[in-house]
Amino acid sequence: MENLKTLNGVKIVLTRSAVQSAESAEMFRSRGAEVLAVPAIEIKPAEKVPELLRLAADFKIIDYIIFTSSNSVKYFYEYREKHNLKLNLTGSLFIAVGDKTAKKLREHYAGEIYIPANFDSSTLAEEIKNTFEIKNKTVLIPRSDIGRNTLPDALDAAGADVISAVVYRNVIPAENRLPDLKEKLDDFKDAYFIFSSPSTFNNFLILAEIEKPSKYFEGKKVVAIGPVTKNEIESAGITNVLMPERATMEGIREMIEMFVR
Repeated sequence: MENLKTLNGVKIVLTRSAVQSAESAEMFRSRGAEVLAVPAIEIKPAEKVPELLRLAADFKIIDYIIFTSSNSVKYFYEYREKHNLKLNLTGSLFIAVGDKTAKKLREHYAGEIYIPANFDSSTLAEEIKNTFEIKNKTVLIPRSDIGRNTLPDALDAAGADVISAVVYRNVIPAENRLPDLKEKLDDFKDAYFIFSSPSTFNNFLILAEIEKPSKYFEGKKVVAIGPVTKNEIESAGITNVLMPERATMEGIREMIEMFVR
């Protein structure tokens, strides 16, 4: 019988939002790991999304709609329902980055969904340009307020009419939600510190009152979910940042399991 306790004795520090950390914590704990959740991001819906309001008012044809995260799906549909928006999605091609994003999208959309092989914005843009005819086509990208412009800029340069719509915001949680954080972190010095975005890393530094990241993380195991996050962490002087082959929490778990075998 397969031993599922592949992470016995391993400590994990998670920094995603409270909801996302809870999901990931369950996965790691089921494998025997000890988990400390330090939510470094709080996700809130955008109050106004003028881009979607204009699209609805003009009933403009949307040729492609690209969801880069499950949050982009969640808050796009919540805003659409709240404001009863009639968007022209007839004939639209739906693109979901990652299986979890696609799974969330299937809660709202039963048609065909294209799931790219690439997760990184630069390679994702190349895949979309090489796979679809986007010149003079309208591409809608629901996103967060701190989303990088790599993907929309690349598609815009290829001749697409790109509409970026901020449907949710990433904010730093109130500090009083993390009592005794420094003391808790003292018990997790030998943990894998997992960061899923540049903002989770930067917000963690603020919450933990870390003034010298390179010194604090010296000798510690730091994990970045993808190259953008890795670059942000390394820009703070931290070296030997680990990164999984698959830019998912499952990919991170598999990587750590390989290290501790």
